[in-house]
Amino acid sequence: MTSLLIFMLGASLASFLTAWADRYPASILYPPSHCSTCQQALAWWDLVPILSYIKLGGSCRSCQEPIPLASFTNEIQGGLIAYAWLQSWLTSPWLLFLFMSLMLSHFDRKSCSFPLCFWLVPHTTLTLTTGWQLSPVFLLLALVCYFVPSGIGAGDWTYMASLALLLPLKALLIILQLACCLALLTFWYKKRKGVLPFLPFLHRASLLWLLGHHFSFF
Repeated sequence: MTSLLIFMLGASLASFLTAWADRYPASILYPPSHCSTCQQALAWWDLVPILSYIKLGGSCRSCQEPIPLASFTNEIQGGLIAYAWLQSWLTSPWLLFLFMSLMLSHFDRKSCSFPLCFWLVPHTTLTLTTGWQLSPVFLLLALVCYFVPSGIGAGDWTYMASLALLLPLKALLIILQLACCLALLTFWYKKRKGVLPFLPFLHRASLLWLLGHHFSFF
């Protein structure tokens, strides 16, 4: 029972963070949850993480507009992250980082950027917990990329600065390589051209590294 409760709490937190990212810079508190297409207010039974999406078939009850799949996958991720923490597979700093990562990757997927405040508070908290580690190196890279634009943006290096609080250099390089491979596969599969948000791939690569590390692959 405890496992289910923690899973649903994690899914609920992920749902809240996703909604906040979707609404930003508008208020997350008002107006109440509603369909962004028809503006119909959502009943509480339409807001149950994961289950509501499945019950509604992935579309609005009123106008049948598809609900973004990212909302559903983020809720599942949030539940699994919280469950992994409950099982002591993740430490509390990792718990904080992964929920921050989930939110920032959703921001980046939408606009190829994220508000600095949503990074700064978790990053500062992690720094107080873990110490600086390799973080200043990536913050310097972020500063350079801010003034000298390159393929990887300042936000991606900022994200890596937070990840560097938790992992050694070898693990960071593996995650960067995994993220690049995932991005290249997406370009090839979707035949995309132009700008591709990279932070979602860093997020997925971080999850893959954690999974591989848990099973002693890395």
